[in-house]
Amino acid sequence: MMKNDFYVGYFPKAPKPLARWLRCVIATLILVFALLAIFVAGNQGRFASTNFEYGQPTELKGVVSLSPVPRLIIETGRNRQGIAMTKSILLVNFGKSGVMEIFRQVEKESGRPLADLEFTLSGSLIYGEGKVVFELTGQRASILAYTPLAKPYAPAMVSDLGTQSIDGEIIDSKCYFGVMKPGFGKVHRSCAIRCIAGGISPVMATKDDEGHKQFILLAGKNNTSNNDLISRLAGKPLTISGQLAQVDDWLVLNYDEQALAQIQNQALLAGPILLDQGITLCN
Repeated sequence: MMKNDFYVGYFPKAPKPLARWLRCVIATLILVFALLAIFVAGNQGRFASTNFEYGQPTELKGVVSLSPVPRLIIETGRNRQGIAMTKSILLVNFGKSGVMEIFRQVEKESGRPLADLEFTLSGSLIYGEGKVVFELTGQRASILAYTPLAKPYAPAMVSDLGTQSIDGEIIDSKCYFGVMKPGFGKVHRSCAIRCIAGGISPVMATKDDEGHKQFILLAGKNNTSNNDLISRLAGKPLTISGQLAQVDDWLVLNYDEQALAQIQNQALLAGPILLDQGITLCN
């Protein structure tokens, strides 16, 4: 070592060889961290192209149906045969709650079935992945008016698609389609449990044979919902078997509630859970 290579921290300058070495080390570290940052950023999952029009009230008119889940049915036009084409917009309440009780009360107040009424609703649009959800931001006050229809709404034609087994994940329709990003998976599971248990419609997110996303409404055999039960399976990969049907522009899977109850009771067991009723849950 040269006499002037020795360096003590309180000296004003480091020896030239040591200074050159430090500059090389610092430049290399800066380059490594820059490349690492670019790599990490480039491999992050992108936010879903979903939207929540928070603070932007919208008015919609249509017929409300509570079966298989609460939804607003609006007419979007007519086909060449003059038959009305409709779109189903899922209805959710403000916060982590559903709208079932609100419309049951309206039905009681009006003395008419909901199919006899046209509603004018105010709220916030939630949309993405080709689906639309509408939040009654003002809760009961979001129902601006309801008037009798000239003739009762004709229920949607239901196309039976037979018994199917669907692989996917149970999500809550409010968060997934725009309110939260991400609205699925383990990071969102606790929120999904509370949303579905509060009455938000559960949906099965899956993919078809070509890898395209599909969304299937979940309901019991008689289109009844036990959201508290099904919520506990949210955010986990599973397979559900049931009767699949096309209702308006939504697919609906009527599941076996007894099978869900059994799988919930076994959910703490290690390893995959397989039931004869056709539901598999992978822990």
